[in-house]
Amino acid sequence: TKLIFNMTSGETGTGDIHGIFQDCSSLKTIDISNWNVVATSRTHFANLFYGSTNLVSVKLGNLKYVETLSSGMFLNGMFRNCSSLTDIDFGGLKVDIGIPVTATYMFCNASSIKTIDMSSVFTGSTYTTNIVNMFSGCTSLESVNLGKLAITPNSLNTTNAFTGCTNLKTIVLPYVTDLVTADNTKASWSITLPTS
Repeated sequence: TKLIFNMTSGETGTGDIHGIFQDCSSLKTIDISNWNVVATSRTHFANLFYGSTNLVSVKLGNLKYVETLSSGMFLNGMFRNCSSLTDIDFGGLKVDIGIPVTATYMFCNASSIKTIDMSSVFTGSTYTTNIVNMFSGCTSLESVNLGKLAITPNSLNTTNAFTGCTNLKTIVLPYVTDLVTADNTKASWSITLPTS
């Protein structure tokens, strides 16, 4: 099943479309590249394609901001359990303002994808403190690029972020913000990478 949306006029609102394609097990291709959403308060893509096990290709559209989204951007579980997914075109999705991003379980068990490149998405001062299980179970994953997604190292939770990624060869790690701890020393952080 191929799903193409045609929405060329600008839509203004919260950008809350979480879970609308969840568990669409017959869906193989989705093209929402014509979407042009102007988010005024928050962006909620959580569980957007969660459980769409036969989904192979996704093409996202444009998302624009009219102000800082203080409540953040929610990407958690967006492609979780999309076990057939091999191609993601992030299109005009771009985050270059200072908002928090939640990305837990974002690609968890997307076991067919080989490359995830979000360098065109995270281009500015966006930050996260939690990437729990973000790529866990991505057994075919070879390359990850998170662009300038900044991390706050003194509070970053990386539990199981790359568990099961036994084919991972290249990681462009998020930009580490120049934060210091309460005693005025550099904060530290670590990510446990899989071993072959």
